[in-house]
Amino acid sequence: MATINNTTMIDKFPYGLCFFDIDGTILKSDSTMSDRVKNAINECRKRGAGICIATGRPACLAAKVPKILNYQIDYLITGNGNNIFEVNGESASDWGIPVPPIEVLHEPLVQFCDEVAEKLPNAEFMVVKTHHISTSPTETMACCDVNTTPHAITKLQPGLLKVFQKIMKSHKHAYSCPDFANDNFNKAVVVMKDLNQEECVEKVKPILEASKVAGVDNWEIKCAGLSCAAEITPKGTDKAKMIHMLCEKLGKSNLDCISFGDGLNDVGMLKYCGLGISMKNAEGTTVTESANFETDTNDNDGVALILEEMIQAADSIRAYGEKKRGGN
Repeated sequence: MATINNTTMIDKFPYGLCFFDIDGTILKSDSTMSDRVKNAINECRKRGAGICIATGRPACLAAKVPKILNYQIDYLITGNGNNIFEVNGESASDWGIPVPPIEVLHEPLVQFCDEVAEKLPNAEFMVVKTHHISTSPTETMACCDVNTTPHAITKLQPGLLKVFQKIMKSHKHAYSCPDFANDNFNKAVVVMKDLNQEECVEKVKPILEASKVAGVDNWEIKCAGLSCAAEITPKGTDKAKMIHMLCEKLGKSNLDCISFGDGLNDVGMLKYCGLGISMKNAEGTTVTESANFETDTNDNDGVALILEEMIQAADSIRAYGEKKRGGN
């Protein structure tokens, strides 16, 4: 993490590490980031805070956020905790978190697709390779229509395109892999447009639990952080777990962390950090009850409101100290 020079204890931001979800948190509903949020985050970093993005997006769709922030971030957690990247200048490097052998991940997932297709014929399915950043979308994401066969990669179905249009703003078309059977993926998203996240989980969970596919016990089903979607990931994948690993590496306490989120996939992160803040646009009471308190919506710059208050408080303390020193 970059060393910030000329930062006194009074100038410092109150928390050493700041974690931000992307969609519904630092990005507005139109997938843009306001200058107010951008400036507030950059000011925190100037005052010594480590800036970390923690998102459910795969690496290829998360990589544009460091660019929006002029690469003034330190870490990028992708895939809801599937991996972490250290950002240096204009590049992001894999931080070396071990990835389970591909046969543990890929083969059971491919076979499980068949069961999903058979038992949930109205579902749509997206498989994602999340453990590296690439400039080529074909290397990181593929979508399949389970109404035909999960092994046949097709153009993104209209319904699924509508569901993911917010996070796929920069991708006008779907991308297909030439040979799905020989490519490797380590995350899956099941979409059922008429259900919410929790209902999707309830639909897929019994299929996963009853599956006889060898190695399927290495997977778990959870909320994806997207409406009408559930995700299937390797067991233990979680934003909070990755934040814990980062804290251990940096010698930080979770009490020295602040986090912002709006989705069910942010619950663990909000609970783990010393200060967890949910957005007013959060998805239900489960999220808000996991946080210490709530800020305004993403469209009303809720993240900036909190950061600015903390910065102003630090400035007030500094001004008070300078006044007292001047009086002695």
